[in-house]
Amino acid sequence: MEEKTFTNYVPVVKKNSPYLVVQSQINMPDTLSDIQWEYVLGITKDKCQKDERLERNLFILACLKGLYLRISELSERSQWSAVMSDFWQDNDNFWFLRIMGKGNKLRDVTLSDDFLDYLKRYRIFRGLSPLPRPDESNPIIHKLRGQGGPTVRQLRRLVQQSFDLAQDSLFRDGFTEDAEQLKAATAHWLRHTGATHDAQTRPLKHLSEDLGHSKIATTDQIYIQTNVKERAKSGLKRKL
Repeated sequence: MEEKTFTNYVPVVKKNSPYLVVQSQINMPDTLSDIQWEYVLGITKDKCQKDERLERNLFILACLKGLYLRISELSERSQWSAVMSDFWQDNDNFWFLRIMGKGNKLRDVTLSDDFLDYLKRYRIFRGLSPLPRPDESNPIIHKLRGQGGPTVRQLRRLVQQSFDLAQDSLFRDGFTEDAEQLKAATAHWLRHTGATHDAQTRPLKHLSEDLGHSKIATTDQIYIQTNVKERAKSGLKRKL
């Protein structure tokens, strides 16, 4: 075919086709609402006082939302086991977490001061020093029984436990719609929630690197929704 014609007419046909549908809709990532996240985090933290085993749930929530981690990145895998020495500090006292993401690509995720508080809390609960040592081989997320770290399925079950607690509390407090919507949430929503919130304040390049995106355009397309929300707010004031 390439020797039969000198011109590719496909773009011309597509441009003028009355049947071609061009997508211009808004694609928002699945995230928890502010009140849903407040309840998921808050109820888990409150329950820790009665059941200290939920400290593990609390730290998982902090990792997934605060560090934008995929749940698989915390799990025990054949080619990677996330251990405490993967947390490291540079010469300027900034803390990072070295993690293996998609395609077996390593990246260093920055740690906030707020996250460090949760890291210290979790480590003290486990009987460890407040901050990790460079030679520490303890898994980042521990099993209650057995050696090594938890599987993806086990991690999802712990996140779902916190979601269920939050859902019950939302129902009791009269937030029926938020409780119903929380039924559809998955652990991956926490990564989207953290990134969407922080996209409003962090430089796009920094956010993209912490997320592990190979292209900054991916981060821009998924998480930069500020202008959309502002457009929606201004649209409320339109007069007929």
